[in-house]
Amino acid sequence: MTQPSLEQQKLAQLEELAELAKVTQEKIRSFNQSSQKIAEKWQEWAEKKQQSVNDSQDS
Repeated sequence: MTQPSLEQQKLAQLEELAELAKVTQEKIRSFNQSSQKIAEKWQEWAEKKQQSVNDSQDS
């Protein structure tokens, strides 16, 4: 059995890095989507809270 050449080893490492980059990019995209949903929920809560405060001041 022959050892892979240095060029083959480098190519294999590059392929692994490319796959890792793809997985990382997907995780970042997923995190960003989750963060956006959380931010929207907090924004809704803040708006409801502000409306509640405004309503109580009007009374």
